[in-house]
Amino acid sequence: INIINARNPAAIGLDFYMPEADRQSVENFIQLIPKEHQLVREQLQALPTNDLQLAMALSSSPSVVAAVGFNVNAYTSSDSLTATPAEIIGSDPLPFVVNYPQVLANLPILTHSASGQALLSVSAQVGAIRRFPLISAVNDQLIASMPVEMLRVATGSAPLKIQATQFGIENINVADLNILTQANGDIW
Repeated sequence: INIINARNPAAIGLDFYMPEADRQSVENFIQLIPKEHQLVREQLQALPTNDLQLAMALSSSPSVVAAVGFNVNAYTSSDSLTATPAEIIGSDPLPFVVNYPQVLANLPILTHSASGQALLSVSAQVGAIRRFPLISAVNDQLIASMPVEMLRVATGSAPLKIQATQFGIENINVADLNILTQANGDIW
């Protein structure tokens, strides 16, 4: 991430999840060093963890981390997600979007260090994926999809705008792009 960031990217998207601490981090190996090598143990303890190093890289870059909606409670899932709130124009879009009760997200240190957080969830479809949600929800909190959130971060735009009527979502506006959607916020 530091190497990519040095080249001034518009945005960096991490489309995978890191819900647990890195098992390869140095603090996990300290216990393997014999106690008679106390100086080495102390030097290793002084190093930042891998998760802290990643958080520092995320905080200094235009980064977006991913999360995925779950319909069941899992070991590493939670019932909330920190994301940039959307501006609602017209009717409430919540009745029309997929609303997940649980979410698998990254470690809090990573989530809070990134410039944005987005969902990568898609509805179960037979064969190839032909529809992609631009907006979903986790416990009634609207969350942008990864492409939408990356565009928002890349352009430094204000929160996305969602225009809905009593029949569903009509469009989503991010940066200078107005995207017409299906009533549930999907695009084909």
